[in-house]
Amino acid sequence: MGWRTVPSHHHAFFKALLFLGSGSVIHAAHHEQEVTQYGGLLRKIPVTGFTFLAAVLAIAGTGFMGVGFSGYYSKDLILTHAGAFATLATHSGHGSGYWLFFALPTIIAYVTAFYMTRCWALTFLGKPRNQHLYDHAHELPIMWVPLVVLALLSIVSGKLLGVQEMLENAQVETISLCTSIKAADPITYHGDTTFNGFDTSWPKAAEASDESARPAETPAATTYLQAGEHLVHLYVQWAFIVGIGLGLAMYARGLAVGEALLKIPPLRWIHTWLYHRMYFDELYRFVFVELVRDLLAGLAGWFDRNIVDGFVNLAARVVKIFAFGIGLHDKYVVDGPSTAWAPSPATSAPPPAPLRPVEYAFTSPSSWSPPPLVWRQPSSSSSATRKIPCLNTTS
Repeated sequence: MGWRTVPSHHHAFFKALLFLGSGSVIHAAHHEQEVTQYGGLLRKIPVTGFTFLAAVLAIAGTGFMGVGFSGYYSKDLILTHAGAFATLATHSGHGSGYWLFFALPTIIAYVTAFYMTRCWALTFLGKPRNQHLYDHAHELPIMWVPLVVLALLSIVSGKLLGVQEMLENAQVETISLCTSIKAADPITYHGDTTFNGFDTSWPKAAEASDESARPAETPAATTYLQAGEHLVHLYVQWAFIVGIGLGLAMYARGLAVGEALLKIPPLRWIHTWLYHRMYFDELYRFVFVELVRDLLAGLAGWFDRNIVDGFVNLAARVVKIFAFGIGLHDKYVVDGPSTAWAPSPATSAPPPAPLRPVEYAFTSPSSWSPPPLVWRQPSSSSSATRKIPCLNTTS
């Protein structure tokens, strides 16, 4: 892992400084995070301003003739190998698509220097655009030590911690470690203690290629690296000058120049596109939210109508069919014989009248006992009466 993360050591210093400096600015501005509300803060928070400038110069790859800030060394090394690899691909007949690995980082080198200078200029230069924020801005002395330490490392780490030397030493250490591991377990590795993990990586693969298999005009890997260095000197070494110069020219005095340029329609369109974050949120919402939501909603609706409701409706139809069959069985099988043997309405006797109990009369309380209850048919010509006995209180 060491040889892969060596360039990150250089980036770690100025990236950490950028984040720490941003936090110091936000704290000084009472948590206001809109850069258009800043301006002139270099006079209020100078330590943060100058250390942040060191990080800006580092991330912009500032340097010339082999001497520069930390980002200068790692940027040049990466782009040198990208250009060399693209040259190798072209000479090997693999097409021109590999030049994107060199062209895109080169463009980003110019853009990075520009937008980081814009960030620093709008924050620390010019007049205050929010007077209340400017009047109350202040920095914490406790932040000075880490800011200064990171700024110094961002300036000198590129020269003191050489990327190429660290890469070569990391490869040597990795080979030694892997060899010792294999030597400690000869059974698993069948006595083989060699490690050739880097033989297939660039540029050793080009160095180890068969001379007879390559075209006569194809140079060696060293020549490819020289070609990559030439491309860097030709196209990339001016990136920090162009980006920083353009950023200062547009934003050293605030937003006046930028607002004037927005009157040009193509620039206004680009500004709108960038202001809306290249409409990435809208694209994401359309592709991954609305389309997926509509598709899933359609599938769920179809499943609900045809599968879930289909089973429910099928069960209802089956019950209805069974109920219809049971009704036919009750009508023609159960009720059919009894209906056939029943007398006709013309010859049948009238239904009997409902029975009601015979009412009785009380005679004497001392000799009275309840008579047996007798049921009889009521008569329309006579009605039963009930006599309530008089209690004789005299004996």
